[in-house]
Order: sequence, then C-alpha cells, then structure tokens
Amino acid sequence: MSRAHILAYLNQLPRTQQRAAAYAIRHSNDLPFLTVREFASKAGVTPSTIMRMIEALGYSNYRAFRDSFRATQTAESVKPPATAWPQPGLGESHLGQFKQVERLTEHSLPQQIEHAAALMMDASQIHVGGFRSAYSFAHYLAYMGKMVNPLIHLIPNALPLALDYLQMTGEDDILILFSVAPYTAQMIELAQRGAQPGTRIIAITDSLNSPLARCASITLAVEPVQLQYINTMTGTLAVTELLLEAYCGQQERAARRRIQQFRDQQHRRQSYWSDTEDPGQSTAKSGGD
Repeated sequence: MSRAHILAYLNQLPRTQQRAAAYAIRHSNDLPFLTVREFASKAGVTPSTIMRMIEALGYSNYRAFRDSFRATQTAESVKPPATAWPQPGLGESHLGQFKQVERLTEHSLPQQIEHAAALMMDASQIHVGGFRSAYSFAHYLAYMGKMVNPLIHLIPNALPLALDYLQMTGEDDILILFSVAPYTAQMIELAQRGAQPGTRIIAITDSLNSPLARCASITLAVEPVQLQYINTMTGTLAVTELLLEAYCGQQERAARRRIQQFRDQQHRRQSYWSDTEDPGQSTAKSGGD
C-alpha cells in the first residue's frame, strides 16, 4: 500500500511526522534502501519521529514499513498488460497520452518547473491567464493556488478586460500564461502588450519556439502529441499540477497549514456534500438552485 496508505493518513499526522511522510511519498523509490537514520537525515527529522510516524501508520516496525514500498515497486514492475479497450482507436489514443507524460522529464523541464516555482515565491502577486480551451487550465491553477496564496488571481477571460486588468500589475508581479497551437491571437497580444515593464512571464505552452515563449522569462514546454482526432492536453495538466506541487514544496509547512485551513473553512460552510446529511436540509442551507 505504501504511498497511497500514507496519503490517506497524511493530514492526521503531527507536523514533523507529516514532513517525514511527505519525503517518503516524494522519494518512494529510494526508501527501500534507506536505514532509519538515513531516512531521518534526508527528511530533516529525528529517528524517533520516523518510528512514531510508522507506528501511527499502523506498521509494526521499520522493516515492515520499508518492505511495503519494496512490494509496491515489485508489483508495479510485473503489472500485466492493460485490458484492451472495447474500441481499438481508444487504446491507441491512451498510449499517446502516456507518451506525452513520459516526455515531461526531457529538455530540463523538471528543473524549469522548480525555477518557475522559486520565481513565484519571490512575486508580490501572481496572475494566471488563458483564453479559449486554455482558460480551464488557468482557472484550475488559480483556484488551487489560491488555497496556498490568496494573492494568486485569475486574469479575465476577454482581451479588453485582461489588458485593463494588467495595467494594475507591478514589476514584482508574475504572469503565468497558457497557450498551445493553434495559438490564440488574443493571448499573444496580451503577452506582448499587457505586461508592465519588469513583469516576468512564465509560459506554459507546447514549444520553446512558440510566440508565447518568445515573451517569457521561463517556458514550460509540453511537446504536442496527436491522438486519433485531437491533440492531447494530458501533459499540460500534468505540468500545471507539478508546478503547483513545486510551489507548495517551496513552503512545506505553511502550504499544508493553509490548505488545511481552506478545507476546514469549506467544511464549516458545508460546501462539500456529505452522505450523513439529509439532502433536503443541505439544499435548504445552501439556498438550492
């Protein structure tokens, strides 16, 4: 169970144990080869913290904990071939999606993601934008990022409003802009005209030579892959989530605390559906549609 088991209990652990658990999740391939002291040193905690975490997760000892990661690696290495899709074309398409994700480790992209996250940490405010189909990625990044930093904002989804909005940005702000081929003319115009002098741009696009990349300080390029009928955007979503992860990782405890505070606030507002609550009561409390 290993990683999935830790994730299920992560928010219930004390903060120092959360730090150790987070290291185990990020470095699950290395864990089977680490002693308790090596694990503790790399995670920045004491060996006793490691042992308390293991006990809290329900393992009898460190060997059992470590062996669970080894067993997961073995199971993944001998996975049987995936069951064929009922429709042959879909089977070929999902291979295209896997191919795009696999390519994310090429061309120094992981290092660029870490660099972009560090740039976000130094920003006064962060503004995220995308037009047409790219708007959904911008909305997702802004919504999730706002849990950690309330000064992450979504740029309006119309060029005139977006240009007006960016007039209020400062030179210490960061723009994160999305566009892939065929590039939306509005986004290229926004990148060229909208940014204030000194404002840095992180471009999430499909080529280091794209028109959006030419305006950017950092480019996170996801190589396009054609499926049967459309270009897959699986890699773009993966880069968006990896950027969020790297940004949260720059803050560690603060990020976890703010995310938990956001979740607690939503629970107090009864924003999440619960099967223990009468549906009629939930509708009445929320106002209903």
